[in-house]
Amino acid sequence: MANEISETHLSLWDLVLRIVRYTNRHLQHNRRRSLLPIATIATGTLLIYAVLTLTATVQAQMAQMSGTLSPETAEAIARGTVYIAFITLAVGALETAVVMTRSVLSRVQEIGILKATGVKDTVIFSLFIAEAFLYGVVGGLAGIVLGWAIVAMVQMLDGTSLALALLPSWKNGLIAAGLAIVVSIVTAFLPIWQTVRMSAIQALYYQF
Repeated sequence: MANEISETHLSLWDLVLRIVRYTNRHLQHNRRRSLLPIATIATGTLLIYAVLTLTATVQAQMAQMSGTLSPETAEAIARGTVYIAFITLAVGALETAVVMTRSVLSRVQEIGILKATGVKDTVIFSLFIAEAFLYGVVGGLAGIVLGWAIVAMVQMLDGTSLALALLPSWKNGLIAAGLAIVVSIVTAFLPIWQTVRMSAIQALYYQF
């Protein structure tokens, strides 16, 4: 697979297409290895979507009960929901960072082979960033679907009508998906950058 991206004098469009094909083949040949980062990102996205949606529901209920709650109680509940949202985001980002770092370090020898066959560092870097982007997209979509199903069940148990419970929150879905993609790319950036800077010899003899 390395030969198709080691050629020089390729146009930008041809290079992008070859990077996409290379990444697609890698994911197909290493499905088990790909499941862990996808599942981790999906879990984080699920939590973020659920927390954002349920927080909005709690705030709407608080607005209806504004006459029965003291200002201190309302402020404490609002602050608590914000804290929960931030904690959820932090936990999801940390889990994704650990998994993406492990995913990159487990493939250092592959990077050494790419270097030895003449693939440029910028192309190798683009390969891994493209893979992180795909992890974010697939994991984000899976997490949104699961989060939507869980939130709908919780709302129906809380007495919400079936039609309203099944209505997805597109805004929260876009936020959760965007965060999934951004976090997967950002957390993969540093280990990819450090690994690509190794020489071919160092990468080939690297032990993870």
